[in-house]
Order: sequence, then C-alpha cells, then structure tokens
Amino acid sequence: MDGSGEVKYTATSRPKILIVDDEDELRNLLVKRFRKEGLEPIDAKDGKGAIELFRLTTPDVVISDVIMPEIDGITLLDEMKKI
Repeated sequence: MDGSGEVKYTATSRPKILIVDDEDELRNLLVKRFRKEGLEPIDAKDGKGAIELFRLTTPDVVISDVIMPEIDGITLLDEMKKI
C-alpha cells in the first residue's frame, strides 16, 4: 500500500484471484478472462482444493460457488477465516 491506502501492484506482483467452482466450463472461462485482464487467476474444483490453495498462495480475492459437493461455499468461507 502507498500512503493513500491504495494497494499498488508491480509488473511482477499481479493480484491473485482464487476461483472455486465445481463446474469446469465456468471456472475455465473465469480463469481465461482474468488472465486476459492481466491478473493471476488460480482455481480449484472443490472446497478442499481451495483451502489448500488459499494456504499456499494467499490470494487477494476469492470468488466461489456456493453450492458445491462436500464443502459448500459458506463452509469454505468459514474455514478460510480460520487460516
């Protein structure tokens, strides 16, 4: 952050967006779109994979489906808050 409270990114530090969705087509579409915009998308097919990626990568933003098998989006959010 600079003095204005704004987060500044450099050419080597692009914002990371974690995309979590069990539907491959939608998840892949979002990954392609964010990559085209110069962001760094990472993706997971389910809540378990998302928790692991969240721990490893510390994304700036998380976009998640709510209805997923095993771990739904609300439970996922609760688990991420604990990390």
